[in-house]
Amino acid sequence: MFWVKLAFKSLFQRRKISYLMVLIISISMVFLIMVNSATEEILKYTKEKAYEKYGEHHAIINNLSEKEFKELKGIHSVKKGGGIFLVGYTEDFNESSVGASIGWFDKSALELGHIHILHGRMPVHKNEIAIESFLTDSFKTNDVIGADVKLKIGAVEEVYQIVGIVNNYSSNWSTPINIEKGKNTYPNVFISPTKFNADKHIDIQKSFIFSLQNENVEKIEQEINENFEQHLSSPEQLYENENLFNEGYKNYNRIFYICLFFSIILIFGSLCCCFRIFEVFYQNYRQKIAILRSHGAKKNHIRLLVFFQSNIIVLVSFLISFPVGVYLKKILNHQTYRTENYSSSPLLESTLFVTIWLTLLFFSLCITALIVTEKISKETIHTNLKGNPLIAKGYRVYQFIEKFPFKLKSLVIQLTFRWKSSILFIVILSFSIMIFFFTQLIADETIEKSEETTPDFILSSKQLTAEEHVNGYIIETNQSVSFDYKSVEDLQRLPGVVYIDKVPNSLGSTLLLTKQQLSPNIKSWINTYKLENINVEISEDTIDNLVPNNLIPIPNVNFVLVNDSELKHLQRMYSFDESSVRKVKKSRSAFIFFPEINQKEMNNKIINGDEVKIGRIAYSDEKKPKFENWDLKVERIILSPYLMKQNQISQEREGITVLIYEEVAKKIGVF
Repeated sequence: MFWVKLAFKSLFQRRKISYLMVLIISISMVFLIMVNSATEEILKYTKEKAYEKYGEHHAIINNLSEKEFKELKGIHSVKKGGGIFLVGYTEDFNESSVGASIGWFDKSALELGHIHILHGRMPVHKNEIAIESFLTDSFKTNDVIGADVKLKIGAVEEVYQIVGIVNNYSSNWSTPINIEKGKNTYPNVFISPTKFNADKHIDIQKSFIFSLQNENVEKIEQEINENFEQHLSSPEQLYENENLFNEGYKNYNRIFYICLFFSIILIFGSLCCCFRIFEVFYQNYRQKIAILRSHGAKKNHIRLLVFFQSNIIVLVSFLISFPVGVYLKKILNHQTYRTENYSSSPLLESTLFVTIWLTLLFFSLCITALIVTEKISKETIHTNLKGNPLIAKGYRVYQFIEKFPFKLKSLVIQLTFRWKSSILFIVILSFSIMIFFFTQLIADETIEKSEETTPDFILSSKQLTAEEHVNGYIIETNQSVSFDYKSVEDLQRLPGVVYIDKVPNSLGSTLLLTKQQLSPNIKSWINTYKLENINVEISEDTIDNLVPNNLIPIPNVNFVLVNDSELKHLQRMYSFDESSVRKVKKSRSAFIFFPEINQKEMNNKIINGDEVKIGRIAYSDEKKPKFENWDLKVERIILSPYLMKQNQISQEREGITVLIYEEVAKKIGVF
């Protein structure tokens, strides 16, 4: 107890430097709490928002039997797994042109998918449904809760009552390559599973949605390949949550490592600063240690005194800084994260981080003190009683500043004899400020916020296309989804829409030339961009029998459809004559842009007025391949890449580009 009291008294006697040590430790601790808090919250918030949008699951397996479904749920590496069940599909929900899949999620699947009720509740009783939010557009009223809808499931059509609306999720989730509506899609209309589980006449499509114990994307993919592929009858049954991996986790690891790097620098720098303060404190302890030793104190007593002093300094610093750090952390979280669904990290995380930091500081303080006191103890008591000797090289400086005010004298001593610690302090302070602004920058970029300059919404359409390459033809094998002409025209007329970049759904179409029309340069083009046969299910002989021998498919061809205003703009840019423009608008004519080719290299193989074809291999209603083609007259050849600048928007196409008037394309039904 004596040495504890002596430790308190000795620190209090040198209270200025003791307060300075406590202040330095407290400030460093508050900074570390806030930096750790900011980085943790940013990373958690980023991941949580990704889960909200893309789901927390890692993969989905479709078209499962009851036995396969139970086997998959029992795999040890599955952290959480649930079921998605489909019982049908309606092409015209509520007599609209909007299609919807019908089914339900079990409880685990709802949690994995982060699917929330926006209004009302989930269906519980027979003939109750909940719908995705986008389906409310098919009603004339805004309040659709309680509305009745006719649905045909199996062979039975019944009236169902809407009891809830869920968040739009299906448009953000990763989809299989070959989409089969009502079989491997997601429920847009949620029904109660009660009566369908007992009904043996309804064909229920089962899918297994799951997440794994691992959270590393590469290890997840490896684990899926090792543990799940053996349970599949076809590789197409399983598809990973690529939207989560590629979009949701985007920059997550980068942010983590950058934050870790800055935190390590801050911790290391803070330790160096504290080490220097401790060193100064105990270097000036020479006379006090000599007095203690003259009264019979041994080296172990000096060590015990140092131990208690270190404990007191660290404990007082903790009692001051921890409440302040936690309070500032709460203010930071409150000001930054205003999402209702988001919960900040618990107090335990801050306590754990501070405990580690205090342990490092305590050992640093003890080691520093012991090193200095051990050096002092090696000197005789008589030598130590004289105090610290002046450094010879600093004698003149001390004489010069002897009459300076105390604060100015301290500044000169610090800058002259302790310039290294001054530089260290400046560097650490700079890094601290940098970390603070860095975390704020990440927060601003990560958190959704509404500003006048931020668009209210962005409309985009994205799909995966399954295709085969056979003899230079791209053959699409899945259902293709795109905007129809009327929808695009309606969008174009909306106020606020400046321009729409329309890319026609070519369905694998390409430009076809005869062998006589192939110049050496076009032959070189074919060799450069030639398509290798992949995913071949149709034999090459089948294609050869369908397509005339004289027609050669040209690779890397773009198609552009233009309306009146766009055609007028291009007419001014490329100086098209009026008669050519009239012919393009009224007949099956086209402008063709050939980049990287000059008139000499064309060798007059293909000229203005020649006939060419647009062709493709498509599947008939009987699922048999057929050759479709349309004749076009070359109205004009332009030997440069296609480029159009309109409304301050630049639209450019690489490769050979075929320009067709929009109304002509509609009339002949090419796209």
